[in-house]
Amino acid sequence: DIAKYLPGGLITAMTAIDIDAPEFGINTANFLDPIQATLVLLGYGAVFALMSLVTSMRRDVE
Repeated sequence: DIAKYLPGGLITAMTAIDIDAPEFGINTANFLDPIQATLVLLGYGAVFALMSLVTSMRRDVE
């Protein structure tokens, strides 16, 4: 299930909210632990920060 690795699912896992709504197809029982979710979200931030540094430094006006 990809939803547990998306930012919304990671924030839900970080706050340890337990949602069981089968009518909407939502079940947070198999989401990551709060610490794991925090590390994945920090990893996303680090990757996007590095990507922005690389692209902005390459296109800098002298």
